[in-house]
Amino acid sequence: MNEILKFKKRIPFFDCVYMALMEDLRINEIASFDEHFDNRKEIVRIH
Repeated sequence: MNEILKFKKRIPFFDCVYMALMEDLRINEIASFDEHFDNRKEIVRIH
């Protein structure tokens, strides 16, 4: 099962799309002010 679907909090649709694309493209850094990316250990948020 895709790890994106295991969230317990509601996440905006486009943020889920970004995370799916990042997973497919093996990208682990994102420039964002959205703090919910901090809850993902495989994603490094650049702010």
